[in-house]
Amino acid sequence: MNARPSRQSWQPLLLGAGILILSHYAALLFRVQPAVSLWFPPSGVAVTLAIWFGMPAVILTGIVSTLVAPLWGNHGWSQFAGLIDGVEPFLAWWLYRRVWQRSLSLDRVKDVSVFVLSAPTVACASSAICGTLTLATIGNLPWGRVLSTIPHWWLGNAIGTMTIAPLAILTLNPVLQHWRWLPESELPAKSASDPCNSSRFRAEKIAIFGMSIAIAMLSVWQTSHNGFAFQQFAFLNFIPILWTALRFGAIGSIATASFCVIAALLSYILKYPNALILQNFPIDPDVLTVHKLSLLTQCAIALLTGTAITQQTQTQVKLAISQVQLAEYAARSRLAEILEQTNAQLKQANHEKDELLVREKMARSQAEAANQVKDEFLAIVSHELRTPLNPILGWSKLLQTGKLDPATTEKALETISRNAKLQSQLIEDLLDVSRILRGKLILREIELDLSLVIRSAIETVRLSAEAKALALTFTQTNAASKVLVYGDPNRLQQVIVNLLTNAIKFTPEHGQIEVLLDCTATHVQIRVSDTGKGIHPEFLPYVFERFRQEDNGTTRNFGGLGLGLAIVRHLVELHHGQVEAKSEGLDQGATFVITLPIANANSEMLPEPIPSTPEFTPVLEGRKILVIDDEADTRELLQFFLESQHAIVISTASAQAAIAQLKPFQPDLIISDISMPEMDGYQFMRQVRQSHRIPAIALTANVREEDRLSAIAAGFDAHLAKPIVIEDLLTEIENLLDSFHSAFRE
Repeated sequence: MNARPSRQSWQPLLLGAGILILSHYAALLFRVQPAVSLWFPPSGVAVTLAIWFGMPAVILTGIVSTLVAPLWGNHGWSQFAGLIDGVEPFLAWWLYRRVWQRSLSLDRVKDVSVFVLSAPTVACASSAICGTLTLATIGNLPWGRVLSTIPHWWLGNAIGTMTIAPLAILTLNPVLQHWRWLPESELPAKSASDPCNSSRFRAEKIAIFGMSIAIAMLSVWQTSHNGFAFQQFAFLNFIPILWTALRFGAIGSIATASFCVIAALLSYILKYPNALILQNFPIDPDVLTVHKLSLLTQCAIALLTGTAITQQTQTQVKLAISQVQLAEYAARSRLAEILEQTNAQLKQANHEKDELLVREKMARSQAEAANQVKDEFLAIVSHELRTPLNPILGWSKLLQTGKLDPATTEKALETISRNAKLQSQLIEDLLDVSRILRGKLILREIELDLSLVIRSAIETVRLSAEAKALALTFTQTNAASKVLVYGDPNRLQQVIVNLLTNAIKFTPEHGQIEVLLDCTATHVQIRVSDTGKGIHPEFLPYVFERFRQEDNGTTRNFGGLGLGLAIVRHLVELHHGQVEAKSEGLDQGATFVITLPIANANSEMLPEPIPSTPEFTPVLEGRKILVIDDEADTRELLQFFLESQHAIVISTASAQAAIAQLKPFQPDLIISDISMPEMDGYQFMRQVRQSHRIPAIALTANVREEDRLSAIAAGFDAHLAKPIVIEDLLTEIENLLDSFHSAFRE
């Protein structure tokens, strides 16, 4: 880590030399012993220059201290004892910038903690010890006063460091960066202006400064030569310090703490104006030690508290932005589902036409329209789509070429259908978390072959893996036999897809991802291993917690809200299994191991039902059905399907138009959307129930449990979720009409 300025290093160093000399004269105003001051501002200036500019600043400190040594009573050869002052900035720079390699910005609690340990603690204490021993060696200080001088020396240097260095670094970094005296790569991007500079806070700042002055005067108002008096009131400074930390962040808190220190020191001078000409300060050294220690503690706590509050505020802002982006992504993904589902239904309907020539013409027209809709959609949200959409887009592109044979075309349509359903499920991740918290997540369990689920998941993410040139392999220890488990195939595929997506995201290009399926007499084990970034050992116990992410550069680069692995753990536990994460550390890859109980090997596997095109059912023949939906595509789809079942259908775009059709049309069934302009589905159904008892189905994208209960309370007899599943809609219509006919006969 280079601590040197980018160019013209002599200019800031020359300016720093002048400030160092002035700070020595300022320190003389508060001298309590021949070589010790109440506070030592040169320490703060030297540490600041050293952290900015490194060894050149350390050398400069030694030279300046040697030149001004006569001011402190060192003459002749003893003047070179001033070189010892270079120990302090050297240790502060070496520990903070070299050993711990911390940032110049001081904008994180970790950086501030290391700074407090390096500069005012270790560096100032070492300087006090070395300086005191040097003065005693050259005869400028009696050996009997060495032990009593070291604490005063250290506290004076430490207070000078804490009142000057943090405030200078936080406020002057942008200035030095503007003049290119500091490397831009080591400083954060420029942020918005500090709110404490706003004029509307002027009265508040005046109150804070007034309170600090009052506390400083109170703490030194009554003192004695040999005992404590009011110095304990210095801890009242925490009131304005915490006030400014909460209101103005790190800069405000450390500025207030520095002002409190200066106000207390000036109060001593005002209280004892003759102290400057005395050999020793007219206060018991132990009293001064306690008072200075309290002031040093206040500076450290002010810097830590202000930085922590500022860092927490920035984290909350970033989290709020991420939540807004996630909500936008969910809304756009929902639109993607509706468009893809509509395309699939239209194409399926076209294949039912009797004449081949008419079918080909309609299919070509629908394909062109679908291609146009897809292109417009991809231009807006292609960068927001995730893994399950990749095979859909890939196979759709191949279908548009018209060069696929019937077998490949059937495979393409099957893959598109499967991944469209999976995409719909993935969008429900946040709702899944809500259901998990409320214990409402339900599994639709069947007996299944786990290897087929894994292969389907791999096909879902394969395009993402190939885009990064990743080697994605699947190995089954006993490939000749089926691995039967009892579970929900969609949820188990969601588990595997989440783990594979996680591995692809954190594995660099040309890496390897391996899926291993192993089976014992009682359990089946799935291992997903990668050669990616790995997991830090300290974060490993928290990897499956909701909204938890590893706090380092790698995690920030990849983003996300930390829901995928939390859902994995809960779904595996619902299947009576366990999941664990293993990693040797950063850049050592990661392995996720899932253990599930095996099903009875002698039982017959139940295949997952495959949706098919609904056959004609006589239940709807001649039935009058009123469809209400403000989306034209949804109305056309419902009307086409219901009329294909020989029903008589009238569709309207608003609830008001539907009310006008009730009396002349006298429908046998109502299918209505919920979210509509002017009058929603709830209001419409309440008005219908005032005079009619017609079976009614709510067909809506509002799919929460609260939405279903609201629909039933408004008067609907059933609640179905969008995207439309034709089989479920037909089954619900048949059940509803049968139940109404049975009730009518009774």
